Amino acid sequence: MRRAASEASFTGGLCAVYKPAGSSSFAIVARVRDILKRAEGLRPRDPADVRPRTRVPQPKVGHGGTLDPFATGVLVLGVGDGCRLLQQYLVGPKEYVATGQLGVETDTLDTEGKEVLHRPCDHITKEMMEKTIEQFVGNIWQAPPAYSALRVNGVRAYKLARSGQEVDIPPRQVFVHSLTLVDFSPPFFTIRVKTDGGLYDIGHKLDSCAYTTALERTQHGPFTLDMALREHQWTADALHQAIAKWRAANPTPTA
Repeated sequence: MRRAASEASFTGGLCAVYKPAGSSSFAIVARVRDILKRAEGLRPRDPADVRPRTRVPQPKVGHGGTLDPFATGVLVLGVGDGCRLLQQYLVGPKEYVATGQLGVETDTLDTEGKEVLHRPCDHITKEMMEKTIEQFVGNIWQAPPAYSALRVNGVRAYKLARSGQEVDIPPRQVFVHSLTLVDFSPPFFTIRVKTDGGLYDIGHKLDSCAYTTALERTQHGPFTLDMALREHQWTADALHQAIAKWRAANPTPTA
């Protein structure tokens, strides 16, 4: 008899892993898919089963929202039938802790880009920062950078930008649920934000510029940091157990 946790791999469900810096979300999905596929291929076979062995099927695995390669934190994964539930995670609030550096801007607005702008930031005080970020709570308009994961005519904007093409992404309405200043140590600052989309204009609002030096997603829907499997826990058993735990809490999930 198969273990209950293993059954979850066949019916599917959701779980969360902690994405380390340096890997793309797609690479994490591929890695988890390979872990599950290898585990299924090694599963003991019933001695009474005399049918010819067939190729191990490719498990269906997807994620519920991209994290940039430099970012870390909660990455929601769908396995099997759970993939149909991922659409609801592409929208809605996510919580992040982000650290930025004032006075410098890169073309990607993060550590992966090249510096394209320097502006004074000595005039920025903690009080000024706190008052400024208050303006970013609620419904706001933000203009995403050219190097973003948003699609332009079906193609990721960053791919167009890297190929030298002009990328013009119109401002988008974003709802920010909460935004607080965690630390202010000029030229660096750290914020905690719960938002439906990206924030890009804080530096300019301060009459300066800024870019993100570190970004950690701390919550995505019901999945929190303590629920996200760390890299050393990425085994088939641990993934199956996490999915089984999610299924127990969501006995009749709907897409």
